[in-house]
Amino acid sequence: MIISWTLFKFFVYFQHIIVWYRFCFEVHQTGTEHADQVPSPIFSKYSRISCPPPTSVRKTEQEELSTMKRNVVCFIKPDLDTVVAGSLLRAEEALMWPLSHEAPERVLANTGILCLECGGSGRIQEKNFDHHGSQILACATEQAWHAIGAPQDLSILVKYTAAVDTGYTRNAPAEGTLTLSALFSGMRLCHATLAAQFGAGLHLVSCVRIQHLDPNDIGWLPRHNSLARRYEQARQAMHLRLEALSSKAVTIASTPCKVMMLTAEIPGVHGLLRKMGADISLAWNPRRRQCTIAAATGFAHKVHTALALLSRREPGWGGPAGGGIIGSPRGGTRLSLADILACLRAAL
Repeated sequence: MIISWTLFKFFVYFQHIIVWYRFCFEVHQTGTEHADQVPSPIFSKYSRISCPPPTSVRKTEQEELSTMKRNVVCFIKPDLDTVVAGSLLRAEEALMWPLSHEAPERVLANTGILCLECGGSGRIQEKNFDHHGSQILACATEQAWHAIGAPQDLSILVKYTAAVDTGYTRNAPAEGTLTLSALFSGMRLCHATLAAQFGAGLHLVSCVRIQHLDPNDIGWLPRHNSLARRYEQARQAMHLRLEALSSKAVTIASTPCKVMMLTAEIPGVHGLLRKMGADISLAWNPRRRQCTIAAATGFAHKVHTALALLSRREPGWGGPAGGGIIGSPRGGTRLSLADILACLRAAL
């Protein structure tokens, strides 16, 4: 029995290689101009955080086979929604393929490739989990949760991730607590490549799930794990840099709502401006020419009005249809900051 199972796994992994080469061929056939920017695929096993699963959650042979069949996972940005969705869909064993643009149609139509927030909104049957189209859809994590049967033991993690992703329905964290989102941002500061961030993010989420931690307060993890402690130190250093920039925040408008802007090249701007009383916040990164605009509860409609105005000026602006945050095209905007502010003011 053991020998036959070993031979069967060898056969499946052989198929794994064949599918990978077919995937490379499909990407090449579509003539994607950014193919030279895509890092080589790597396995996403990330063993530097020591959180071995208890016996009760170890994979059965059927689950292992199911995991091996998910050969490739594509994504553009390893944010929390993307990574938690990948965790729910067992992407740990897949070959990672970070993209600099939306996946081509041939890839989206291939059910052997898991696409996370890189196109194909609403096409869950083809293993595409995205919500950045014109149709209002749940975030990728919620879609993945329902796809695996909506297990209630994951509901808190799913609701938390959805709140973070929409950008305006989440309450401010309690003083002295460490949220999953905060530690996740520190993790991304510690890893240079998108593939490394995705792999480390999967393992971080796995630790939260295995230890049954509340994502609103995972302070236990850095106290018991050296790598998570490194993430928290990186986050604290970033927070100090942000606090130093707080005096440079500019108030764009005070009525009918308070709109504030901060120019910075580090994450966390929206959280800082929200603490400073902003109803709508604008983060501007001049070096990358990237802009994001986020709204507090009750002001999302103004942000979406701004999105419509910006999209008329330049294609590529977008955001979750039901969320409260929008952003510039992935490669950066050609609009000037003055043009962006004019569209935002017109939307108020």
